[in-house]
Amino acid sequence: MRKSHKQSKYGFTLVEMMLSIAIIIIISVLFVPMLISIKDSFKRVYNANDAADYAQLYAKAFENQLIYDIQNGVSGETYTYKVSPYNATNASSSCIFLANDVDVYDFATISGMNTNREGKPKWEILFDSDVEVLPGEKGFLVEYCIVMVDQFNDPGKVELEYGGSFWIPPMMVEDEDDMTFFVSGSTTGYTYKRDHDDTFYEGGVVHNTTFMYTAP
Repeated sequence: MRKSHKQSKYGFTLVEMMLSIAIIIIISVLFVPMLISIKDSFKRVYNANDAADYAQLYAKAFENQLIYDIQNGVSGETYTYKVSPYNATNASSSCIFLANDVDVYDFATISGMNTNREGKPKWEILFDSDVEVLPGEKGFLVEYCIVMVDQFNDPGKVELEYGGSFWIPPMMVEDEDDMTFFVSGSTTGYTYKRDHDDTFYEGGVVHNTTFMYTAP
């Protein structure tokens, strides 16, 4: 009696290999652009959120510190509020919010704050400000705009303009007539992309200012 032997099949045929390669190529064509798009979208959202976090911190530091100094300032003393210049080579001194020349949040000593993976400052932060005397002895309106400029992912791109204002009522100070506010600053190479108010308007030049208050 003759024994039958079943022939074993090893590996793939040429047609099967070509079909597999074709499927892989099709999947790559369909999904790789989608993955790149998701990554870019995540980067944009992260960038926007990071910029907003910094802008809100700086705005709150300015408002809180100025109000504190108005309520507790020494007569005749001048108090200043500014953001230090952008320093591309030293992140620890770049764009620090300074109230009376003191680093409000102590960012300079916190490793990794406002730095990219190369250890350079990620954000250029500009502080534009102004003050308006309200008619009828109704106090003052302090206006500001924190401008966040990306210097890492898309160097020179204005990522965020965070504008705001706060009211200083007459009852907050003993002698409104003797209060002195002064704003000085330098122009930058940036312009506003949208209107915030009459002071910070679309097409207007962004300034990096020092806001000063002298206690009565």
